[in-house]
Amino acid sequence: QSGEYLVSIINDVLDLSRIESGKLRVSHTAFDMKELLDIVVQLETYPAGEKALNFRLVCPGTFHRGFLGDAVRIKQCLINLISNAIKFTPEQGTVTLTYREVQENGNYTRARFIVEDTGIGMSEAFMRQMFHPFEQEESSLISANVGSGLGLAIVHSLVTLMNGTIQAESKLNQGSRFI
Repeated sequence: QSGEYLVSIINDVLDLSRIESGKLRVSHTAFDMKELLDIVVQLETYPAGEKALNFRLVCPGTFHRGFLGDAVRIKQCLINLISNAIKFTPEQGTVTLTYREVQENGNYTRARFIVEDTGIGMSEAFMRQMFHPFEQEESSLISANVGSGLGLAIVHSLVTLMNGTIQAESKLNQGSRFI
C-alpha cells in the first residue's frame, strides 16, 4: 500500500509538471459516455463500501453515448474528486456522482458532472486556494487523511485544458459539491 501511494504521488507530480510545462496534451477522440461512467462507478464502489458509504450514480434514463474528448483525463478528474469525497466523508455518509447534459448551439452537448458528499466540508479560506498545488486544509478533522495536495490542482488544470470549468461549493460539517 505504501508503494502504491508513493507511485500515485510520483504520477501526480509528473502530471503537474507536464501540465505546467505545456507538454501534456488532451485528446479529442470518440468515446462512450456510458462506458466511462460504468468504469468510474466500478472503480469507486469498493473504496466507498469499505467505509460503509452510500455511493451512487444519478443520470438520465437516456443520454448521448458518443462524445469527443479525452476519456482518460475525464476519468482521472472524476476518480480524483470521488476519491476525495470518499476520503473526507464519515462512515454511513453519501457520495453522489451526477451526470447531466447541457445542450449548446443546438448541435452540441456538453457533459456536466457533479460530485457531492455529506463529508466534513471545506473552510472558505481553503476554498480560495484549493486549486493551487500542495494546498491542504488545516484541521484536526483531516489529520488522518493526508494527501499530496496535488489532486485538485491537477483536476483544475485538466478541466481547463479540456475547455471546461470547475467550481466548488462547501460548508464545514455539511459536505462539498464540485461541478
